Amino acid sequence: MQNLSFIQNQRAAYQNWYDMKTAAKLVNAQMGRTKLFKYLREQGFLMDDNIPYQIYIDRALFKVTIKDVRGKYGQLLFKSVVTLVSDLGIDAIKQSLKNNFSNEPKVQN
Repeated sequence: MQNLSFIQNQRAAYQNWYDMKTAAKLVNAQMGRTKLFKYLREQGFLMDDNIPYQIYIDRALFKVTIKDVRGKYGQLLFKSVVTLVSDLGIDAIKQSLKNNFSNEPKVQN
């Protein structure tokens, strides 16, 4: 039997990864990047600093990378932590939104 971590790593290797701005557009929930971060924190996917909990990283829903931020002349200013969402993560977010908002009464005009 193969190691579970190996299988998870293989699955994650074939995923597309999106920044939160793109993920907000893909889930199509009339919210932008900032509100999606807030929603994911409220639902327990992300910690207060917008880093995913390890369980969701292990499930290949999210990953964290380091991005170099450079100045006008190419000098390194600082390194920034970036949370990325996989295709599986997009599906999980859509399901979470559906579960949380499908029972709300619809407003009629």
